[in-house]
Amino acid sequence: MVIKKAMSSSHTLADLPKGGTGTVATVGGDPRLRRRLLEMGLTPGCPLTLVRRAPLGDPLVFNLRGYDLSLRSAEARLVGLTTGNLVAGIRP
Repeated sequence: MVIKKAMSSSHTLADLPKGGTGTVATVGGDPRLRRRLLEMGLTPGCPLTLVRRAPLGDPLVFNLRGYDLSLRSAEARLVGLTTGNLVAGIRP
């Protein structure tokens, strides 16, 4: 699997602090991976929260649409967030 970083947003899921919230703006990556991320609910406009980060940084666990989703850091860097809502405790 080839993972390409082709993001136009300045912040990604990997940039969120623990407890931070964001709203999905873009989803990048190769077509198969992008489709899988969209199928898992990471669609533009979807609000989410970073629940926890593993001790070595991988994987990251996000809460969105009523469930927890675990992603590798490389995959999290492919999902761009809208700016202005990266501070912990602020709801989008």
